[in-house]
Amino acid sequence: MMRLLRVCIAAGLWAALWPPAFAQAPAAALQTLPGLVATLEKSRIALGEPVTLILRRPASKAPGLDTLDLQALRADFDIATRSLGRDASTEDLRLTLYPLRVGTLTLPRFAPRGQPLTLQVDDGPVEGVTATGQAPRVRVRVFSEPDIAAGWVVRQPVRLTLEACFTGHLLWKPPTLASRNGLSVRLLGELGEAGEIDGQPCTAQRWQWAVVPQVIGPLRLTWPLLQATRFGSEWRFPAPAVEAVARALPGWLPGELPLREPQVLGQRLPNEASLRDPLAWELEIEGDYGDGTLAELLRAQLAGDAVWSAYLPEVRPAPARGLSPRWSVRLLAQPQNTGPLQPPTLRLPWVDPQAGGPSQALQQVTVHAEVVEISDPQAGAVWHWLIGALTVLLAAGATLWSAWRLRCGWRRYQRASREHARLLDAIERSTGALELHQALAGLAGGDTSGATLFELLVRVQTRWRGPSLVDWATRFERLRFGAGADAEMGFESLRLELSHLARAMRPRPSMSNR
Repeated sequence: MMRLLRVCIAAGLWAALWPPAFAQAPAAALQTLPGLVATLEKSRIALGEPVTLILRRPASKAPGLDTLDLQALRADFDIATRSLGRDASTEDLRLTLYPLRVGTLTLPRFAPRGQPLTLQVDDGPVEGVTATGQAPRVRVRVFSEPDIAAGWVVRQPVRLTLEACFTGHLLWKPPTLASRNGLSVRLLGELGEAGEIDGQPCTAQRWQWAVVPQVIGPLRLTWPLLQATRFGSEWRFPAPAVEAVARALPGWLPGELPLREPQVLGQRLPNEASLRDPLAWELEIEGDYGDGTLAELLRAQLAGDAVWSAYLPEVRPAPARGLSPRWSVRLLAQPQNTGPLQPPTLRLPWVDPQAGGPSQALQQVTVHAEVVEISDPQAGAVWHWLIGALTVLLAAGATLWSAWRLRCGWRRYQRASREHARLLDAIERSTGALELHQALAGLAGGDTSGATLFELLVRVQTRWRGPSLVDWATRFERLRFGAGADAEMGFESLRLELSHLARAMRPRPSMSNR
């Protein structure tokens, strides 16, 4: 009995003095294999860079390396690939590991008497160290609107942003975030902007989602490692998990109103409309209204308006491009009177969950539209008919007047042509100065009794368009009175010259129609 008591006391003292022996025994039992040798391809890498872990042992040993428990590695590493090789003498397992954090990482022991391996993981490039000198620097962060620390509200859309700000050249594979029970997720898009890491410029690659909590309580969102390629090499970076709490709405808040301010993205309403045709007012609204809620709100607001309640509002879902759903709204009105028509003011209610009480939480967005001028197409048609008939009458009168003027002008031209031919014939038949003078008086027209030769010339130039007769008249006067050498030119030459000049004459438009 005393001997058994001594053995128990010795065992207790040994356990108290050497606790590491008992602390490490379970881990060694789970992770070690006899004869296993573990080596790391590198001892120092940058965050995001892969490292190869090689586990080798004699091939005759059993069980094989494919049965090795690697769960202890997953605390600090992501196992990307695993490759098992075997020949007649050895068996090896190659693991491609990506670190999940920076610092000195200690790998678990895989052999009972082996020394633990350590890996130094740097946050970006390290000057003077060849292994990580050319590595990119990457900072991954997650933020949201509303802020994660402020808490989220059930049914309120949250803009969740995952950002990778990096230096150098990296091509990213877009990460995925899927919906699950109690959480609705919709991808909004991807964009790149200029950023900064510790005062150093970087490129911020951002992915955004619209996240809507559906149940009350804590939420945890995780991503797999972010994948990027750099000159053909693959890099992977850990992203922080999102720890948020979704709280319930107060019981007095309406259940179908949006928890974000709705936006009116566009509206279209004509400046003029017809009294006989429906008037269409089209809007595009972005807001978290439930099915049928927006249509019911608009119908209630238009119920007392006889013009705008003639037709039910048309509300159809449109492709969403923002944080909230998008609605295509079409309101139809039946104008009853001509003149200016003022469209009603629409009110889009929403709830601010951050406000204090009911009077402060319930908000609204007002929508206004310009005045529309209503006209009667039938009344306008009468005026258009009258104006058209008057236009036709005026056009017919102008046509008749133009035809009459043309006919009169043609008759005057024919009379003038006959008179011109008659006067030319009189000039050519003249046999003396007296008859030539009478022919000239015929060119002048009208009553020429008592008129001098030069008065006749003035009347001829007024009535006819053509060459001047002044020089010819001067020589004719000298011929009649026998003045100087011009009297010897002879009557025949002056008659031929007057006939040539008269042929070149044409009647003027203002010539009388005698």
